[in-house]
Amino acid sequence: MSNSSPHFNLEGTSLSVVDIERASARETLREGTDDLHRLLDTMPFMARLLETDVSVGDYHAVLGVLMQWYGQCERMLVDVLAEAADHAHEQQQLLQLDLNISAHNAFDTKTLRSTAAGWGAYYVMVGSSLGSVMISRHLKMRFSDGQTLAYYASAAARARSFAGDFLPRLEQALADQSSRADAIHGARIAFQMLIDLVRISSKS
Repeated sequence: MSNSSPHFNLEGTSLSVVDIERASARETLREGTDDLHRLLDTMPFMARLLETDVSVGDYHAVLGVLMQWYGQCERMLVDVLAEAADHAHEQQQLLQLDLNISAHNAFDTKTLRSTAAGWGAYYVMVGSSLGSVMISRHLKMRFSDGQTLAYYASAAARARSFAGDFLPRLEQALADQSSRADAIHGARIAFQMLIDLVRISSKS
């Protein structure tokens, strides 16, 4: 197929049908969200966790953003992919331990159009744990006063099973063009929600 192949209009990405057919689901999602992933990586707010002078205040600010994000994710996933909604709920429980607070539910609700879109958002949530091994190790050295690190300790353990457990099920769930296009849509929504929350917190 030539370069004139149709493209899915996915809010900033331009993946062709050939791209989606030939790549794995993981590769398709990574390519389809690359611009948002890069944007998030350049935001200093999240990067503070790996600075040598990171404070408990910095740490709690990031956890607060994640708490809101997982709350949003849970609400938008509950009707399309219960497993992913449960995952978001479990992450909120870990964050509550670290922040010593109760969950609150003042979240905007986004809508996902399919189970496949839910898998895309799930991919972003699970994939966010991949840097947690390094973050968890760094925070343990910085906070030797008993600061609870339940969320990052759990995320670090989860990252180790990403390839063996999650990815095969992702590939099985997103086996065709249509489901992968929907998954990119869901993944981009999840990324954009987190970026928006970081921007708001950075201004406060």
